[in-house]
Amino acid sequence: MPFDSNGVFSRVMNWTSDQQNGIAIECGRHDAEDDNFAQGFNDCFCRDGRAAATGDFNLGNYKLKNVADGTATTDAINKGQLDTGLSAKQATITGAASSITSSNLTASKAVVSNASGKIEAATATAAEVNFLSGVTSAIQTQLNGKIEATISKAAKGYCQFSNGLIINWGTATGSGTITFAKEYTTTNAVVMFQRSSADGTNDNDAVYSITKTSFYLRNFGEAGGRWLAVGY
Repeated sequence: MPFDSNGVFSRVMNWTSDQQNGIAIECGRHDAEDDNFAQGFNDCFCRDGRAAATGDFNLGNYKLKNVADGTATTDAINKGQLDTGLSAKQATITGAASSITSSNLTASKAVVSNASGKIEAATATAAEVNFLSGVTSAIQTQLNGKIEATISKAAKGYCQFSNGLIINWGTATGSGTITFAKEYTTTNAVVMFQRSSADGTNDNDAVYSITKTSFYLRNFGEAGGRWLAVGY
């Protein structure tokens, strides 16, 4: 090999030495020397980069200068290209995430921004947030669309719904006028009466004269019972 491990080129022949030693010029000796030169040239890089390297380069602590910007993922980059890329990055994390750089958040909590705009764990758990799965519109709007009710749980009580429906209930002993706990807005209420127990053959209990505020109960046998009124 014309180049040794340190890159030093060595000739095969020395024509001055041959002359001094009486060695004639021969084709074979010329060919050996020329072949050595050819091998040396083949081991060198062409400046136009037409041939690929066959081994690693050791620059001996020297600089590789005037390197173009890399474009492919396998290209080398130059210092200027590296500096430009690094300058676009934060030297340290700033902004909302700066509050979570050294420790983990509380496990299984929702994440919110606090009064300082920093990320922190909320009091709501991940399980609680999951209850919102499948929601397709504003929850408050949905709640506002639900029917609300006002209830009086007395023995003679009522339940009034936000859509206008009213249910009254109570007990009765004997015949007479019974006043509703909650007045209706119309006279379309329906009243039902259930006797507490049988009292002979008189089963002709009846409800009469339903108004917005009361109804008349005819209770044969005076056994008494419970009544229920539904209307609006």
